[in-house]
Amino acid sequence: MDLEQLSEVLKQGLGEDPGRLDITTGDVWPANAIEYALDTEADDVTRLAEPGRWLTVDPVGSDEAYRDMVLFVTMVRAPDPAAALGRALDGKGAFRRFRNQLGRYPDLEQQWYVLSDERRRGRARAWLAEHGYRSKSPPVTDHWRTGPAAPAAGDRHGGSADSGRGRSHPSARSIGSADRRPTCHCRSHLDDGSARRLAEPAAAGDD
Repeated sequence: MDLEQLSEVLKQGLGEDPGRLDITTGDVWPANAIEYALDTEADDVTRLAEPGRWLTVDPVGSDEAYRDMVLFVTMVRAPDPAAALGRALDGKGAFRRFRNQLGRYPDLEQQWYVLSDERRRGRARAWLAEHGYRSKSPPVTDHWRTGPAAPAAGDRHGGSADSGRGRSHPSARSIGSADRRPTCHCRSHLDDGSARRLAEPAAAGDD
């Protein structure tokens, strides 16, 4: 399955309508796609009603994404960019201000997206593990990890999700296929530890 799709649904605001994960295909459906299908697609209505096929994906909000930005700032070696990014995190609108400041430092911007994507995928894997499943999607490069690898997310097994987290099971079923990319129904991580410092960036313009 595509962990990016799952992470997109998870990061939606607290209290927003949940999405669903099709455990037979690995497809992830955000709330708006579910609503559209129920209104217009007879075949999808039948599929959405199948018992035992779906996991509800409740949004967890943006707190973890904010912590990713805080962590990233601690990894920036150059004092001027670090100070500018730190100020951007203060108060309402932090995500927009942070992106705007990153745009001034192309090297840092690229490094941020690598780190952010890996942390989001890690949270998606952890969510799957909590529900007793493992994704067949291979992990992205590990050189950005700041702590132990996130628990493997996925295969269905006996007992509680916690009791088998991170362990393979001889009869386990993985979500999704190793040789196909799930259909995207979307609109459009890493554990904290001793952070690796980023190289000093070259600013796109004067401070």
